[in-house]
Amino acid sequence: YPEFNITGEVWIEDPALLAPYQGNSKLNNKLNTNLPSLIDFGLYRAIRNFAKPNGSLNNLYETLAKDFLYSDPNNLLIFTDNHDVERLMYTAEEDISKFKLAITFLLTTRGIPQIYYGTEIGMVGGRSHGELREEFPGGFPKHKRNAFTEDGRTETENQIYHFIKNLIQLRKNHSSLRHGGIIHFPPKDEVYIYFRIDDNEKVLVVLNNGGHKINIDLKSFSKIIGNNPKVVDLWEIQNEMYINNSVLELASNSSGIFLIK
Repeated sequence: YPEFNITGEVWIEDPALLAPYQGNSKLNNKLNTNLPSLIDFGLYRAIRNFAKPNGSLNNLYETLAKDFLYSDPNNLLIFTDNHDVERLMYTAEEDISKFKLAITFLLTTRGIPQIYYGTEIGMVGGRSHGELREEFPGGFPKHKRNAFTEDGRTETENQIYHFIKNLIQLRKNHSSLRHGGIIHFPPKDEVYIYFRIDDNEKVLVVLNNGGHKINIDLKSFSKIIGNNPKVVDLWEIQNEMYINNSVLELASNSSGIFLIK
């Protein structure tokens, strides 16, 4: 089965120390592990620190800036939570806006995203291993509700479920979000801007972790997207539009995903 991908779990959160364990590493000339993929605990640490109250988007930018250490950063398995660590919603102290920003990053950045069961409805969990691995509602006959169904989920759970479902569909439909390179810029005032680019398309992603509406002047990125580009809002209305005076508006504590034509 030559197409099978093997992912190695090396629980090290410093990219400089984790990267040598990936196959064909530039940092390890004594041993080639031949592991094509690693679980990216370095990026997990960045997402976790961002998700905390007062956590900054700089965590994400500074970690991705170390991607040159890996032999193949696009083949790293990325995640926000799993069976050994606190759930994302618990870390975010049930701040849904922060939760959504972290999930948006997960599904629009490089790597192979993994979603832990229950994250798709915003399960909170706790710190103990029992709480980390709490049963999904509806998974067993004794459960009083079935969160596998629309009617069995709360209004908030359905909001989160459809948010993540739509993001997954965007990633599926746009090759640059899966395989494209990244051009990103240091966050300013808690606004993180990056492009995913491949031979077919350019997608602009904006994460606004600030408590205010922002205006983004696309002229600042003319070397990447040209002048007066046509923009498709993939996140909201999915229609083509010309931006007034080359300025994008984005609400506070929200994300924007735009196809540039």
